[in-house]
Amino acid sequence: MAKKDKKVSAVVKQVENEVLNVDDVVETANHFRCVDLVIDNAKAVLTEKFIQELHLVLKNGTSDSRKEWFAVGDYKKVPNKVDSMDTALPEEVADKMKVLLKDYNAKEEKTFEDILKIFYYRGLKEWSNEKGYLQDTCLVAQDKYKAYSELL
Repeated sequence: MAKKDKKVSAVVKQVENEVLNVDDVVETANHFRCVDLVIDNAKAVLTEKFIQELHLVLKNGTSDSRKEWFAVGDYKKVPNKVDSMDTALPEEVADKMKVLLKDYNAKEEKTFEDILKIFYYRGLKEWSNEKGYLQDTCLVAQDKYKAYSELL
């Protein structure tokens, strides 16, 4: 059996022992479309419209896209938390996004850290305790993604 076949078999065995959420599968496939959009628009000014387009593409075909209150491709309509951390209230989102994007777009050179600090909640939660946590989290996820993609 080829090395790649053995890896695929190992993943299949792991998946057989887990319950897969169809929404996770759909969102994973949609991530590829989002990455393509980001690459195609990498030099463009980041806008609210583009972020909302990414959200629409990401959630397309998921159960969330059929929930009226979920507001796919738009700003949220109900309050929420991310990883037990409070987020902006629905009525605050548009103004806060405008401020974030103004600050982000004002930077001549954007670093990976700039992007992470602005848009990643879990890493922000740990930012004051561990400066490297945010970047490490993303890099670990990148390594896992690379390993999974090599199995296919």
